[in-house]
Amino acid sequence: MKLIRYTLNAIGRETTFTLRVKDDAGPDEIRKRALGKLIVNLSRERGETLSQWARDLGYSKMHVHRVAYGRSENEKIRAHIEKRLGHKFWNE
Repeated sequence: MKLIRYTLNAIGRETTFTLRVKDDAGPDEIRKRALGKLIVNLSRERGETLSQWARDLGYSKMHVHRVAYGRSENEKIRAHIEKRLGHKFWNE
């Protein structure tokens, strides 16, 4: 594992994160990790949590977390995240 600094340009702002990633992590994995952190930070700024969203949607907190961090795909969860935060994060 290693620590890296990564700057993500998303939603009209630039945010720099310190991320703990595997030594062999590629750029796509690092970007997904940073996007997940951004989603969590934005939800906290709104006074909301991934746990609340999971309850609202009827999913586990872990499943919502995995979608936010790009480890799983679920269109219903992605749509909820984008609606709650008012930004489009995924292009698929």
